[in-house]
Amino acid sequence: MGDVVLQIQRMHYPKLNFIFLGMPVTFSICVLEGLLRAGIRPSAIWMPDSSAGRSIQKLQPELSQSELPLLRPFLQEGIAQLAWEEKIPVYAVRDLSSPDAIALLESLHVSVGIVACFPMRLPQEILAIPRFSFLNLHPSLLPAYRGPFPLFWTFRDGVQESGITMHQIDRGLDTGDIVLQSKLIIPDGLNSKEADELFAAEGATLIQAALASLENGDLASQAQGTGASYFGRPSAQDFTIPTTWTAQRAFNFMRGTAEWQMPYRITGDGFDIPARSAIAYDGQGKMDMPYSTQGSESWIKFERGILYVSSC
Repeated sequence: MGDVVLQIQRMHYPKLNFIFLGMPVTFSICVLEGLLRAGIRPSAIWMPDSSAGRSIQKLQPELSQSELPLLRPFLQEGIAQLAWEEKIPVYAVRDLSSPDAIALLESLHVSVGIVACFPMRLPQEILAIPRFSFLNLHPSLLPAYRGPFPLFWTFRDGVQESGITMHQIDRGLDTGDIVLQSKLIIPDGLNSKEADELFAAEGATLIQAALASLENGDLASQAQGTGASYFGRPSAQDFTIPTTWTAQRAFNFMRGTAEWQMPYRITGDGFDIPARSAIAYDGQGKMDMPYSTQGSESWIKFERGILYVSSC
């Protein structure tokens, strides 16, 4: 955990009225869970929904037909279920620039918006409504790894010391002033869900710290420094793994990006091996041959170490 953890223990829970923007994905869900466990409740949840009949509409809970209705009362799981269990209204958003969306946000009288994995750009008309505008959680140490998939590129580059940033939202993409940052060490073998949970837990801590500082009137920010990088959506080529990497880096990349369900190709001098998943690695292992295949499994020699994979 980052340094912010020690600070938050001395802070009282904030009472600022805020709105939460997220998606039914692990990162958003875990951030919201962390806030609710701390007794911090947003006044409303906004979720993107291109199928919504209107530009923005309130979602009504769909009661479950489960045999255990008290434990699982709603059909829809995830972020909406969490909100409904806490009696927090949930809205499906199709057009943030619409008069209806603007009027609804104005009626909520929120002081700040909190964003945790929300794919829609926030127009200036929306950004201007809350007194403190909107703060976004981004799972990298900005200005590095700007863009919509920072964890993919973090795993691809073999980065082990990463972190999460809370920043102000401006007209750019992840370019707003930094409010808080916290460093995180990515353990070996972390899968994508575990990575989302790790970064989200620290992100919830940053939100608590930011809201408390806003309430106290002492939230500071600073412009992002140099060394900015931006990465978009990965292509099929980005799932190619050269044996000039270490086996550890290849293992962690495959583990961390398996949710993409893309075939990997491991390339060396004169060979190209398709692979489905990483099983294990030996960081100090040595082989006389570039690779060895038995059935659906392969052992592949890297610049340092041996990777054990399940082949396609």
